[in-house]
Amino acid sequence: MPLILTFFAVPGQFEPRTYAWFGIEHSSWLLAMTFLGIIAAIYYRKLERYKQISFLKIFASCIVFSEVARQLIYLLQGAYRIDYLPLHLCAVTELFCFLYAFRRDKLSREFLYWLGLPGALSALLFADWLWFPLWNFQSIQSFFVHGAMSVFAVLLLVSGESKPSLKGWPSTFAIASLFALPLFFLNKLWGTNFFFLNTPSPGSPLVILEEIAGNPGYIGLLLVLVLVVWILMALPWLLVKQPRTKKIA
Repeated sequence: MPLILTFFAVPGQFEPRTYAWFGIEHSSWLLAMTFLGIIAAIYYRKLERYKQISFLKIFASCIVFSEVARQLIYLLQGAYRIDYLPLHLCAVTELFCFLYAFRRDKLSREFLYWLGLPGALSALLFADWLWFPLWNFQSIQSFFVHGAMSVFAVLLLVSGESKPSLKGWPSTFAIASLFALPLFFLNKLWGTNFFFLNTPSPGSPLVILEEIAGNPGYIGLLLVLVLVVWILMALPWLLVKQPRTKKIA
C-alpha cells in the first residue's frame, strides 16, 4: 500500500500488525518523545515569561488541532464510530492543556500533574494502538498527543510554574468522577470503553487488577493504584521545601 494511503487508512483498510510492546518500533517512539521533551524543557526554561505564555498557547493549540484532525479524518471517510468520541482521559487532558495555556489557572495545573501526566505516560508505555501501521495517522497522532501532553506537564514543573499540592487531590478526583460516573453507564449502553471502565486495556496493569478482583471489581483496585501513584508523586514536594509557585501575568 502506498505511504499516503497507509497514512489515511482506517480500520478495515489495512491488515492489522501488532508491534511488540517495547520492541524496536515502540521503543524508538518513546526515545524520540523523551529526547524532544528534554530539548523542549531546556528551551522553555530559557524563555522570558511572556514568550513562555506564547509558547504554551501554540503548543496547546497543536495538541488540540491534532485531535480535531484525527476526528475529521475518520468523519470525512465515513468511518466514524461512537468510540472515537473525545471522551477518553487523554481528550480531557487535552482540554486542560488548552485551558491552562490560555487561563493559567490552578485547577488545570493541578489536574495536569496529578492525572494528566501519569495518564499520558501510562498510555505511552502500554500503548493500545500498536496494531495500526507505524506511519498511519492514528498511530502518529497517538504517540504525538500523549507525548506532547506529558511534555506540557513537565514544562510547568521545570519552569517553576507548577508546585503541586495535596490540596489538588480533591479537585482532581472530582473532575475525574464528573466524567467517569456517567461514562461507566454510557459504556454499557454504547458498548464503548471510555476511561477503560468497561474492560481493561489489553497488556496494561489493569489486566492484572481484573484477574485479582474481576470486572467491575478492578475499578476499585484502580482507585487504590491511583492513590499509591499520587502518594509517590507527592513525595518530592513533601520531602523538599519548595518556593512559592511562580505566577505568570
